Amino acid sequence: MKRLLVIGGSGLVGSALLKSASGRYEMFFTYLNHPLDLSDASGVKLDIAQREMVSSVMEQLKPDVIVHTAALRSLDYCEEHPDEARKVNIDGTENIALAATQCNARLIHISTDSVFDGQKGMFTEDDTPGPVTAYGRTKLEAEQKVMEIVSDALIVRPSSIYGRSPRGQSIAEWILGQLKQGLSIKMFSDAFFSPILSGNLAEAILDMHERGLKGTYHIAGSQRCSRYDFALEIVRVFELDESLVQPSTMAQDEVKLRAPRPRDSSLSVAKASGDIGIPLLDVRDGLIQFRELLEEA
Repeated sequence: MKRLLVIGGSGLVGSALLKSASGRYEMFFTYLNHPLDLSDASGVKLDIAQREMVSSVMEQLKPDVIVHTAALRSLDYCEEHPDEARKVNIDGTENIALAATQCNARLIHISTDSVFDGQKGMFTEDDTPGPVTAYGRTKLEAEQKVMEIVSDALIVRPSSIYGRSPRGQSIAEWILGQLKQGLSIKMFSDAFFSPILSGNLAEAILDMHERGLKGTYHIAGSQRCSRYDFALEIVRVFELDESLVQPSTMAQDEVKLRAPRPRDSSLSVAKASGDIGIPLLDVRDGLIQFRELLEEA
């Protein structure tokens, strides 16, 4: 059985990958501060910014395939701490890419829609990146490091990811938590994205690996929508009070954010849809699966 190593296994994407890959691989994962207790996967504490530590872990585990999901993701935190963002997102990725070549492992790097400026939306893989945040700039440079070091690497750019997180931090979990408490929320009606369920993303990643795909792919939900409409769909799927969701605009936002927010970060998945065997879900179907996941818990 092939060995799969998920870097950042206790995050939203990493945990979904471990669930999807169960029984198909001998599984290992790394974590920094949040260990997982899994019966079918072994965890190792790892700071990806420490090159010698990364090399040592790779030498010890000898993985066949590595999926690198770890990153410093908070847009505002990265804007305020650019040196730390570079250390984790760029240097950490470089360390993993170098170690992957040393152990002859297949590398799959998870990037982001934040490599684009968010002006036109429905970005394709042929569009020129133009990040407007420190986070986006570090993730774009990380992509470049990966391709320089590992010529046959697979780079996956998702749009906003939601799902059942080990720490309850996904956008859908936050919206649902507020609404179930009867709290009113404001959501942007003029900010667009193509959200994807973490499990759908995980299955697509594994399918891409098994098909031997390489290069850059956009893996997102098949439907572009506003954040307001996404929240309304959550209301409908979970049968909640629609009056709790109020439309807002980015200009009206009362919260002062350190990093700029893209107006339209939606991604075109035309390339991926033609190359993979996993259907990329629309908003409603993704949220129905999300509800089923929560009901299983």
